[in-house]
Amino acid sequence: MKHTARLALICLICACAGSTGPTNWSELVARVQANRGLDFRQKVEPQEKTVEEIRAMTSDIDDRENTLSGAAFSLFGFLETGEDFAKIVREGVSAEARAFYHWESGALVVPDNMGHAEMIEVCSHEIVHALQDQHFSLGESFRLLKSSGNTDRLLALRALTEGEAVLIQNWAEHVGGGDPGTRIMANLKGTPSVQSMPSVMRGPAVEFPYGIGPSMVRQLLIDTKGWSALERVYRHPTPTTEWVLHPEKMVTLGDLPKALDASSLPFAPPGWKLLKHDVLGEYQLRLLLEKYNDAATAEKAAAGWGGDRWQLYTDDSGRHCLAWKIVMDSAEDLSELRSALVRLTAPAGQDVVRVISE
Repeated sequence: MKHTARLALICLICACAGSTGPTNWSELVARVQANRGLDFRQKVEPQEKTVEEIRAMTSDIDDRENTLSGAAFSLFGFLETGEDFAKIVREGVSAEARAFYHWESGALVVPDNMGHAEMIEVCSHEIVHALQDQHFSLGESFRLLKSSGNTDRLLALRALTEGEAVLIQNWAEHVGGGDPGTRIMANLKGTPSVQSMPSVMRGPAVEFPYGIGPSMVRQLLIDTKGWSALERVYRHPTPTTEWVLHPEKMVTLGDLPKALDASSLPFAPPGWKLLKHDVLGEYQLRLLLEKYNDAATAEKAAAGWGGDRWQLYTDDSGRHCLAWKIVMDSAEDLSELRSALVRLTAPAGQDVVRVISE
């Protein structure tokens, strides 16, 4: 989902009391470079923008795409009857950002009315994205993934980049130890704007990148004793949320998903036109199953994910139909998924979801 890229600073509301962060820009740059073990290849300076300029830079929300995603999510059962996903997305990104790294232009943007001390504080996260981009060309990776019709890969890369940035930010500010993802989600738990989001937005936009991402990167560093495994994934063209949920697979770059293109799905009935196609992936599959099962059952059933693709169709009367094909790693995994999907139903008045499995 393209809208997730515009919530890059939500983690900054969970700054920890008592941290001793850098007091000037040179100190911030030095701490980030030392903690990451990489030097900036180009000088990075915050670019001050007016509120109007910032809004223009973050206003590329595609209402049509989000409306189509909403139609598909409604058929999956993610949304309640009458929920307007495009409106939810727009409202979710309308809050004024304190600062952000603009992947498209490589600019680290701050409001022109921000004080120096506050700027140093909030940029301790965003400057990490500049370092990532300079070494691994991640701005280009995000651009390609946004147009790939594969949200799963996009979510995976966001979890990696945000997870790393949270860790480096914590170290730069001398924040205490422990699992940073758990700490962030505990601080966000009582935030009304976050808790009011439907799970299909809250999960990919907040919980996955800022809760699971930091925990996963931290564990990856412990297991592999360095940054090489993460850097190898940055250079890999097909990260998946399965890798983020199971870091041991990331270490070996194993268990690649089965690619399912449009030709592998059934043809639409006569008179139906294809509107959109995408991939759920293991993480969003888990979110879907959690709507109808307890968390443990959903996690176990989703863990056998081997690849999927969904396609949204419409007819001349404006009705929508969803075709979804999913493959699992084994016959046992498929049996578990079928059991977990028993209660999956579309909202009243909608066309029934067509589930196609191998």
